[in-house]
Amino acid sequence: MSNQAFSSIVMPCLNAEATIEEAITSVLGQQDAPLELIVIDGGSSDNTLQLCRRFEDARLRISSQSDQGVADALNKGFAMARGTILGWLNADDVYVNARAINLAARAMAQHQADAVIGHSALLDRHGRVSRTTYTWTTDLDHSQRGANIFTGSLLFSKAIWQRFGGFNVNLKVAFEYELSDFLFSTTNPQLVDQLLAGLRCHPGSLSERFPQLMREEIARIRPSVAIEQPRLAQRLLAHASDGTLPRVLRNALHDRYAGTPWHTLYQRSIQQPLR
Repeated sequence: MSNQAFSSIVMPCLNAEATIEEAITSVLGQQDAPLELIVIDGGSSDNTLQLCRRFEDARLRISSQSDQGVADALNKGFAMARGTILGWLNADDVYVNARAINLAARAMAQHQADAVIGHSALLDRHGRVSRTTYTWTTDLDHSQRGANIFTGSLLFSKAIWQRFGGFNVNLKVAFEYELSDFLFSTTNPQLVDQLLAGLRCHPGSLSERFPQLMREEIARIRPSVAIEQPRLAQRLLAHASDGTLPRVLRNALHDRYAGTPWHTLYQRSIQQPLR
């Protein structure tokens, strides 16, 4: 029995029947991590809820009611959370690492950190790796210009969430940027040097459906920050500092995980690190 801190993962969803079973499986299959999964459904009209209820797992809690969007759903889910470590996974994304939550909890305890970030994989609509993205620990300024941070590979303490105060429900697609800015301005997120989660890229995702709204909302959150990636030299120095530079350079030539189904990585991660 693990003596690690209890974690709560929130999964907002709406009409997610095509992907939610894989998303839930990737959470409930986590190794050595006491957890609960809170599914917040916004009133699905397809088979999403029926698929959720098939799991019959006491760690799975389901709430279904209308909401004001993803930010509102997440606020509701985190208000229900019993864990001291929090995270969220969208219903079309997955943990590619079966030890993702365990690794995050251990890093938070070891470094007395309020937040941890890990590396991620971009997945195609079928759940195969398109590209590996390596995150780097950074300061607020660089994080605002893109540090390969994917929220599925971000976990944080309930205490820091309570200090943050919740998402702005008036932000429909860029609400997460307020949280990342708050974390990098108030705490020092630790890097978990492994792949943790996979972001599924498809035409139905919020960022793909509303690119202009995304840009407008980011501009509201960060009025003085140009939306751009940091210079290559800065990125390379950050990766060198984290010890990830050799993998970043190798990955630029050949991504060792490209074409691999997420569940293959998941099974592999039980026996070996995903780096």
